[in-house]
Amino acid sequence: MKIKLSALLSIALLLCFSAGCTNKQENTETPGIAGETFWNTTADVVRSEPAKVWFGKDGTFVLEDQHADGTDEISGSWTISKDVITLTAGEKKIIFEQKDDKTLVLKTTLAGSSPEDLFSTEYTPAPKPSAQPSEKPVINIVTPSPSPTPAVTAAPTAEPEDFAYYNASQENPFGKSFLKLFADGTFTFTEVEGMGAIEINGVYGQEGYYLMFSNFDYVPENKKGEPVYNFEMEVYDEDTLILRKDIQSSKSGDVFSISGTIPAGYTDPAGVTTTWIYTPDPKWGVPQGLEPKLELFPDGTFVLTENCFSNMGQYSGWYEISADAYLCHVTDAASMKGFAGGDVTLITFKYDGGQKLTLMNDLCMSLIGDEFILQ
Repeated sequence: MKIKLSALLSIALLLCFSAGCTNKQENTETPGIAGETFWNTTADVVRSEPAKVWFGKDGTFVLEDQHADGTDEISGSWTISKDVITLTAGEKKIIFEQKDDKTLVLKTTLAGSSPEDLFSTEYTPAPKPSAQPSEKPVINIVTPSPSPTPAVTAAPTAEPEDFAYYNASQENPFGKSFLKLFADGTFTFTEVEGMGAIEINGVYGQEGYYLMFSNFDYVPENKKGEPVYNFEMEVYDEDTLILRKDIQSSKSGDVFSISGTIPAGYTDPAGVTTTWIYTPDPKWGVPQGLEPKLELFPDGTFVLTENCFSNMGQYSGWYEISADAYLCHVTDAASMKGFAGGDVTLITFKYDGGQKLTLMNDLCMSLIGDEFILQ
């Protein structure tokens, strides 16, 4: 039975010297996670067992990330500052947020694990639906896709309606890609390319304002030829979803709607420049215009201007949108050299679907928990 989606609407300053800020002190006590193994109890990927990460008491870690093509084993060192755990393996950094001694929340995208996946010491094996990659199915399409059934306001009757979410951003005279959701937690995504198409079947679930799709019977590729093991769609309203990852011919930011059209007045935050500003407590006397500011650009790049007390510094790089978070990957922070936060390579902002972003890192003036408001 197919179902229709319902929308889910729902500083302290650092002491500084004139040359800049001082870094926060690390927790000198032995963290409760030392010596423990945490298992991914959220992700649903083709695998014999979930991903896991072991934290050694000597400050080393081993992470085994299970995915459809096998296992990625990553090892290196780990540190913890407040509730943020940073795993470092060469130039790669993996971020976890600690909820308690038994539960961690992943904040970094891995091949087989997604941001917001829960890792727990309390792992109980559970049966997973089997799904193995198959040969690429091709469906010949010689006429445009039929017009979708209009959305209805009445409650579903005993005979369920047949509808889909069509890619309203796609321009193809032979039809549009479309998504169907089923009551048993499975889905079918038909990706139309020219006169042909591929069909992807798998399972889905909802986390906050996002639908998470995984466990594919066929693993597609993006335009770069990279495999896509999972993808997300943001819930705009009950009739409209926004794709948040490239899949074959569909692009991140494409609008999928039951009507097959883009809603009137719709503006995708990821498609325009947005500015988010943190306003420090007035007692600190920060002049207007010198507040920390995050700018997200339509080309997928960002600039975060940080107040370093004695001057202003900047982080720049590229960002990605995941479930309930903006992940800003820093590629240039030269102006932050010598200040607290100058070594940060990944800046995470938690997103609640409203008008604010919550910082999940300590920078210089900006600290964990500070809120950046959309201007």
